[in-house]
Amino acid sequence: MSTTKSTPTTDFNSRLIEGEDYYSEGTSIVFTARYLLRRGHCCETGCRHCPYEKAGTKELSTLKTKTK
Repeated sequence: MSTTKSTPTTDFNSRLIEGEDYYSEGTSIVFTARYLLRRGHCCETGCRHCPYEKAGTKELSTLKTKTK
């Protein structure tokens, strides 16, 4: 029996890079802002690192801005 850990893939079938596109937290996979930006839209599920200001938009002008 193989113990190889499978890498999650996107629906457009490209490989994700652990540490850059996602990281594991217990049994959960957490997507990074880098991946979410490449995906190109908000999925409206409350992702921890969602870079979009408003749900359901593809507009880069609505990216969240960091404030100090």
